[in-house]
Amino acid sequence: MDLRPSRFVPWLLRGAWVLLVPLTGPAFAAALSPTSVPVRTAASSALWAVWAATLLATLVLGPVTLTAVRIVAPAAPAAAVWAAATGRPSPLAAAAAIAAASAAAALALAPPRATMLANRVGDRFAPDYHRALVEDYGGITDAADAPVP
Repeated sequence: MDLRPSRFVPWLLRGAWVLLVPLTGPAFAAALSPTSVPVRTAASSALWAVWAATLLATLVLGPVTLTAVRIVAPAAPAAAVWAAATGRPSPLAAAAAIAAASAAAALALAPPRATMLANRVGDRFAPDYHRALVEDYGGITDAADAPVP
């Protein structure tokens, strides 16, 4: 059984991201409650869309999805702090939102996930892969050697 952290961190991140809904939802709902219905609906829809897209990005391993997760995840604690700063959520809801969002952001920025993804992407730059590319393109190894159409 493989017990390296790089195998568990992605699953911990996915679990933490799924738990954001019940743990941050009450704080966001309370923070948005005094706004008009269209504003509240638009904000809720945007929050759901970003959450779902990020969850999908945690399921698909790759450099683009890692970038997306690492851009969105740090925004979650900032949004939770904003919701708490409005003074509308209960102290418990505000604390739960900040703690859950911070945990998800910390897991998204954790080195084992980056190492795992870098190893997968790095395989594309291995000598054998480069040799196969050279063979596929007839020995062209430099853009200057390529025929001009």
